[in-house]
Amino acid sequence: CVCVCVCVLMWGTSVKHAGLVGERERERERRKALMLLLWRAVGKRQLSVISSQGIRTPLVPWKEVHVPITAGKTQNHIAAHTLGEISSQPVVLLHGITSNAMVFSQLARHLDPKMSGGLISVDLRGRGHSYSPSSPEKYGMRNHTQDLRALFDHFNIASAIVVGHSYGGFVAEYACADAMLGGRISGVVLVDSGFPRLALQDAGADQASVKNIQEGLQKAFLRLNMLFDSPEAYLKYWFPDTPLQDLDPDVYQYHLYELEQDPSTGKYRSNVNPVCPMVDMTELQESGMTPEELSTLRQPMLLFRCLNGFSDGAPPMLSDPHVDAMRQCLNLTSVQEGEYNHYTVMQSPHAQRVAAFINDFGRKLRFIQ
Repeated sequence: CVCVCVCVLMWGTSVKHAGLVGERERERERRKALMLLLWRAVGKRQLSVISSQGIRTPLVPWKEVHVPITAGKTQNHIAAHTLGEISSQPVVLLHGITSNAMVFSQLARHLDPKMSGGLISVDLRGRGHSYSPSSPEKYGMRNHTQDLRALFDHFNIASAIVVGHSYGGFVAEYACADAMLGGRISGVVLVDSGFPRLALQDAGADQASVKNIQEGLQKAFLRLNMLFDSPEAYLKYWFPDTPLQDLDPDVYQYHLYELEQDPSTGKYRSNVNPVCPMVDMTELQESGMTPEELSTLRQPMLLFRCLNGFSDGAPPMLSDPHVDAMRQCLNLTSVQEGEYNHYTVMQSPHAQRVAAFINDFGRKLRFIQ
């Protein structure tokens, strides 16, 4: 009797285990089919994808708007991606140095839909679908600031909350200092960003952070001159140990958005112009804003600091001396920290916490009705 019970129990356990394994395999197949359809959907600019099982997985329905800019004697554009009805009080999102507007998709999912003016995620020039000149002098903060002026004028923005991740935070600070933009920015959220230039030179600055920034950006910069056999090969460059079908659709969309096909080889490459991040990074290192210059900014600011650098376990990009300097020279109303890295802070579930931080800021500034 005991043997029979044990056999039945073992059989039931094995069936249950087999059922779980089978369900996992079916889920992997569903995600695999979903990724294939997502690749096609992104290429066709559709708003959602449908898996082989009929499960609808909506992408964030960004609407791409080309904002005219004047570059020399020619007319060009920067690409702005809007979500919701845009009014005079939107949230403007600025990405990192080799990134693009799609990096904010997971954050956008968790921002309060009552945010009065909608969301505008911007492709900085040289990235995404924006104007991409080959000349180095067409980049730098002066040009990014001019582009933001055109953006604010195009959408008739009277007052905005600007969220800047990484390099985007520095762009936000320059915009605050601009005579034509500063009065139209009600507040700034710096996501692992915004430290003053001289903080890197102070004797007390954490030199490991400087080294970590250089090493962390190396992989991002290297890809800009590489060719990949397929979109999958490109994704494997970033996620060598992750099955592609396990990637979140928003992450998948973000990476595929920057791919374009090389006409001469048929291979794939990043659409980020290799010139722009080199120019922008050099400018920050050599002539970024000093503590004295940042102290002239009056806009209330929030700082969201990642306690890991560009990978888990790496020293943070913003060391303690950096944060101390920012507290002294910026109008920081709050500093939040989290155990995630410079990249994963923009991904779920961490993006939810950043969104909650921004939502609270929006309520205080009366951007949420």
